[in-house]
Amino acid sequence: MPRLPLIPWLSAALLCASCNAASGASYNSGIELLKQCRAAIESYGSPEIDDVADAVVVKSLLCAEKIRAVVAAHELLPVTEPQWCMAEEENANEQAAQRVVKYLELYPEYQNKDDIFLIVQALQWAYPCD
Repeated sequence: MPRLPLIPWLSAALLCASCNAASGASYNSGIELLKQCRAAIESYGSPEIDDVADAVVVKSLLCAEKIRAVVAAHELLPVTEPQWCMAEEENANEQAAQRVVKYLELYPEYQNKDDIFLIVQALQWAYPCD
């Protein structure tokens, strides 16, 4: 895995601290992130938010907010080179959640890593800058 610049991702981790605290876990691993993002994908497909169980909604919000915080940190913080190149129309939470799930399914050996780190890795994998 490539080494990530420290400052932008430390900032993203701080932005996500409230998301992580809300999950009730002391450590937010890829295992929890996978559950959260699967719930997000399920809730995006629901015609009515009331059709989705409250627990699913909470998990889906955690996934969406973590991804949003990482993407925002990438866009707002000064970096010399972009870490991923996502087309603006692809900046939708559902698509990003699908890519995070796909990455975690393809690389289950990384599921014990920190969730924010894995979001960055998944976005780099899904949206390489060629």
